[in-house]
Amino acid sequence: MAALAYGALLLAACTPLVMLARSIDLAYHRTILAVVGMFTVAGIASLRMVVHALAREAAPGWRTAVLDTCTVFVLVGGQLAWALRPYLVRPRATDVEFVRALEGSMVDAISGAFQSAQGVYRRDAAPLPGEAQEWLP
Repeated sequence: MAALAYGALLLAACTPLVMLARSIDLAYHRTILAVVGMFTVAGIASLRMVVHALAREAAPGWRTAVLDTCTVFVLVGGQLAWALRPYLVRPRATDVEFVRALEGSMVDAISGAFQSAQGVYRRDAAPLPGEAQEWLP
């Protein structure tokens, strides 16, 4: 619990950086990448706290416990942070949604953000408002 609180505190401390990115009109995709970096730093700091706590126990199998815990934290925490990102609204959005519809995995979205930040856009992934969307099964 202390590690989660520490990570949340670090993320709250990064809020002025998001506001700074908005105030200097940093491009949307570059802002997303900056936020991903902030979440990464907070996550690593939290995981470091968990690793040190589990290492102090030094019980048999503590390395496996650390690896499993880190894997769960990264996957679940990263996907949750990506799904609940109401503070980053797409430039063409007409309203702000607290929980967005599923658009794929976090890894797909981050790789798409990297491509978009470089000016490479996938047109089928970002239709204009009013255009029909085709979802592939």
